[in-house]
Formats: sequence, C-alpha cells, structure tokens
Amino acid sequence: MSYRVLIIQSRKFQAPLTANPWICVSGEINTTKLIPIPKNNQGFIFSHQNLGMLTTVRIGHDNAGFLPRWLVDNVVIRNEITGHTYKEDRSHPSLGEDGLVHCMEMVLQYGFKSSRLFQKNFYIWDFLEKVKRCLDMLDESEEGHLSSQQEKKARKTFCFTLEQITQHGRTMGKDGKFQMLVCIGVRNHLLYQWLPILAETSVAKNMYEDFSFFNNPVALDSIVNLLMQLEGFNIVLESSITKGVEYEYS
Repeated sequence: MSYRVLIIQSRKFQAPLTANPWICVSGEINTTKLIPIPKNNQGFIFSHQNLGMLTTVRIGHDNAGFLPRWLVDNVVIRNEITGHTYKEDRSHPSLGEDGLVHCMEMVLQYGFKSSRLFQKNFYIWDFLEKVKRCLDMLDESEEGHLSSQQEKKARKTFCFTLEQITQHGRTMGKDGKFQMLVCIGVRNHLLYQWLPILAETSVAKNMYEDFSFFNNPVALDSIVNLLMQLEGFNIVLESSITKGVEYEYS
C-alpha cells in the first residue's frame, strides 16, 4: 500500500536540517522499519504492506551535522488506498514542545554552567550518562549501602532505565532518548523519585549553578510535588514508542 506523509515544521525554527531524519509508522497490523525522510522536504510517499488502522508515529534524526535541531508541529499520514488519515499533533502534553518533556528539558537546562555560551553543544542525555556512572560507583561504596531502601530503588531504577534506553534506542538521537526517559519515568511513577538522587550527585553540583533547580531545595521540592500529582494516572505507552524497554525494574 502507498502512504502519503506530510510533515509540518514549526515556525519557531525553520533552518535547514543537517541531520538525517527518519519516520516509523505503526498500525494495528504492522510496523514499518525506520524510513528515511528526504531532507527539507515536507511531503513524500512510501510503500509498505498494510499497516491496518494507524496508531502511532515516531520521528527522529541521527544528530549529524552542525545544525541538527528540528522542531515539528504536526505529522499527517494518509493511506492512499483507503483514504484513512492519521494526524500526530506534536504539541501533545507528554511529547510536544510545550508539554511535559519540554518542561523537564527547561528544568534541567536552567542553571547549567555553560548553557549560556555553549547551549547548542549541551545535551541533557550527556549529563544523565555522567550521573549514571556516578550512581554506579555510589552503589558499590559504603555510603551507598547505608542509603535508605527508597534511595536505593530510585538509583537502581534510574540506572536500569538508562541502560535499557541505550540498548534499545541505538538509532535514536540524544533528545529522543531523553524524551523516552521522561515518558517512561512518568508512566512508571518514578520521575519524581529520580530528581532528588540526581541533585545529590557531585555531577549535578559541579555542572549547575547555585540558583539551578538541582541546587535549590525549595525549587526542587516544588517540581517533585508537581510530578507526584501524576501518581493517580494510569499512563499507557505503545511499544512502538518504548522500543522494547522493559516496563519496570525487577
């Protein structure tokens, strides 16, 4: 079957994309592999076995080149045979540029010591990988053994989730991996538990200013309390989004 794709780029950032973009489309019957998107081309057609009723669309890129940033408002896909049309609104509360992922990105960028001069080179995922190495060493130390069970669980689930995303998200860019971490953390009701343990690491203290959320206990508590309000929600993520990442640490 033929599927027509229309990608509507955000007006907030319309510079030519230097990275190599891709799209993955899932339906009730089948899922495509990563399909290369023609650079700086809003519309194209691809052929695939019947996907069934379309359910999920993922887009991303490989972060190549000097200007890999890519902001997308909407993705529209139309089955040219049946006429069924699927629209993915990238401003969805969990995934959009004005939603939870974007808010968490702003929280983690605020007060980063070099973000004002080198923001384009700063990826939150790089910081999180440094934190994981720090937490791995802490778990092997005497201080780590003396931690509370809640702190141990938070460290282990964070490190486990990061490992899973690294393993299953090899084709994803660093921004995509961060997005997946936030979504899984919210779904598993762990994100609010992770922030305090990140803040306690030497990595956070060295990389963030005193006025950052990580170094301001009152501000950090306010973020944690807001995230705790999501405890009562049952959030479901399709497997095409989680890419095989385990549901939870066991």
